[in-house]
Amino acid sequence: MRRRGRPVLGAISGLFFGLFLGLTLFMFRLYQSDSPVLLILPIVGLVLGIALGLWAPLRRGPQQQVTEVVDSH
Repeated sequence: MRRRGRPVLGAISGLFFGLFLGLTLFMFRLYQSDSPVLLILPIVGLVLGIALGLWAPLRRGPQQQVTEVVDSH
C-alpha cells in the first residue's frame, strides 16, 4: 500500500482552521460561548483536513534539469 498526500499535516491544519474559525465567530458575537457550533467546527475541520490531506497530490513531479547558458563575452 502506497501512502498518498500528507494526512497528518492536513489534520493539524484543519484543526487549527476550525479552532480559529470558531474563535472568529465568537469574537464577532455571531455565536455565544455555549453554542455547539463552536465545538463542532474544530472536529469538522479535522475531518476535512485529513480528507484533503489524503486526496491532495502534493508530490513533486520529475525533476527538470536546468541548463545554464553562459555568455562568453
